[in-house]
Amino acid sequence: MATAPTAPTAATAALAAATLLLTDAEPETKGFLERHLPDDGFRLAGVGAPFDLVLAGDVAGVDRWVERAPVIVLGREEADTVDRIHAFRRGCDDYMVPPFDYQELVGPNFNLKNGSVEPNREARN
Repeated sequence: MATAPTAPTAATAALAAATLLLTDAEPETKGFLERHLPDDGFRLAGVGAPFDLVLAGDVAGVDRWVERAPVIVLGREEADTVDRIHAFRRGCDDYMVPPFDYQELVGPNFNLKNGSVEPNREARN
């Protein structure tokens, strides 16, 4: 479960146009994010809607989304190093283990280029 958000940061404000797809997150984490992300200006993608970034609650979901958008895995508390390495090998851009600070999720994870969200690694081919 994420810890409560603090006041929005400049990075959060800059990402306000991002549309996020939240998949397979644990119910408590999903509820928390559904309540707080819109308050910080993020849009949550509905079924079939376009999105800029995926917040995946399961490593298995990485394969489904990695070619379409950056993916952050919101792992399980019991995840170990092997789980995290497995997720990165599948192509995720970041892996966060609960409890994580909400600002770590919405703040410094991205560089903005020309108004679009891109991960902190080379652009996808």
